Amino acid sequence: MSDTCVVSGSQEDALSKHPARRNVLNFMRVIIVDSLSLQVSQKTSPVIDLILDAQPENTTHAQQCRYEDTVNLN
Repeated sequence: MSDTCVVSGSQEDALSKHPARRNVLNFMRVIIVDSLSLQVSQKTSPVIDLILDAQPENTTHAQQCRYEDTVNLN
């Protein structure tokens, strides 16, 4: 899949500047790092996959790309 993401708009800017954003991302990072020591079975997905797939149904493709990039870079 080679989709190109273009992120723009005031709604996305407002979310990226939300005061709770940093704390939420830090909490997600802790969950991901702590889960790396867990044994993954074939019946369950790794936590990183679950976090990357967690997004509201009404998000745009650009918002999904920005979220995934943010999670991957933190």
